[in-house]
Amino acid sequence: MVRSRFGRSGDVPLDTISVLAPLLPDPAPPGVLEYLMPGIEIWEARHQARIKYETSAVENMKAKILINFRQGYHMHDVMYCAGWAQEIAGWLSPLDTLISPSLRADLPPWSLESFRWRGKTYGLPSAANPMILFGNQTMLTSAGIDRLPSTWDDLEAAVKALTGAGSYGWTMPAGQTGGSGGLMSHWLIFLLQAGGELFGVDGRPAFVNDAGVAAIEMLKRLLPWSDPLTLQYKSILDASAVFMRGKAAMMMNWAVMHRSLSDPQLSASADHIVTGILPAGPAGTASIDTGDGWTIDSRTWVAAKSMALIQYYLQPRVQMQMLTQTGWLPISIAALEDPEVQMQAPHAATVRQQLRSRIDSGFRPNYDVLTRVIGDEVRDALLNKQSPINALRAAREQLIAAANTGWGSLSSTSA
Repeated sequence: MVRSRFGRSGDVPLDTISVLAPLLPDPAPPGVLEYLMPGIEIWEARHQARIKYETSAVENMKAKILINFRQGYHMHDVMYCAGWAQEIAGWLSPLDTLISPSLRADLPPWSLESFRWRGKTYGLPSAANPMILFGNQTMLTSAGIDRLPSTWDDLEAAVKALTGAGSYGWTMPAGQTGGSGGLMSHWLIFLLQAGGELFGVDGRPAFVNDAGVAAIEMLKRLLPWSDPLTLQYKSILDASAVFMRGKAAMMMNWAVMHRSLSDPQLSASADHIVTGILPAGPAGTASIDTGDGWTIDSRTWVAAKSMALIQYYLQPRVQMQMLTQTGWLPISIAALEDPEVQMQAPHAATVRQQLRSRIDSGFRPNYDVLTRVIGDEVRDALLNKQSPINALRAAREQLIAAANTGWGSLSSTSA
């Protein structure tokens, strides 16, 4: 019946679209998880195509993709990525001319930033996952605080008031200096909120300035009122566990963590969770995201159908089902603003508001290395081993030296 309705007969050859897709807990698409299966069949019939999935845990994907590229294998037409689109940009198709006006209008303006490199867009986001502010309403109320803080000064005053009797106003994974979600990410958010840039248009470090110093100083203002093990936590999960036990009143965290933080089987704070946009600095609020999304291999001969498949994944109704199946919020504005989504996910309205502000994770080749370089120096500044400005200068010098002698130009487009 499907073939008859959409004009696919048994003797018409089908194109195969090979997709490298994530498994749970990441936003697995329909066909990997069994939702909207009739819709997938209709899509295949309409486009005279067959979708062939290979699935992988996201933490294994980057190595798998790089091995295939470096050995010259064309294994997948569509590939999922999580913050490394810039590192593999030399093997990807630029998508700017393939993005339909209707799709572009349904994406938050900053959502493509995590997939842009040297003026071109190499991917499309799969879900909305910025960092937002999480709070424990019971602890806030007990301290006489009726709402989450909206400015840096409000945040400092709140964490101070919330600290005492074995509980703390703040927590963060400051023992994780590199990658996404740790100390460097927190510093980067404050840098953006102070009006700073991580790198200039020439690809060189641009953070040795007042904004960079202000970001370190803001971290130092929070540290006295933070969980005393903050400087030892090696991941966002470590800090999240403190928040879930009700020992820390507030933290920055990824939007997708709302499902775990509000799960009564996992979290003692589940019934007390509130969310808000990140407190504004001198330049307003700003955040980062995880760069999760879809890319297309430059060697594919089914680029148009590959893009059509990605656009199918981003349809509002598909995105709404993705939320139900995986807990990841839609990146589609229409879906994110849908009353049913906001009823199902109480933090959806917060995320929609946060996405109206600047989102800039600063992704580029060798991201893990450069974030660790910056994060290590910022951590030394927090430990008073050096001044904030000297820490930033040291990070800049190491990055420039490494780019010149080790792992290539800061503005390289290849791995």
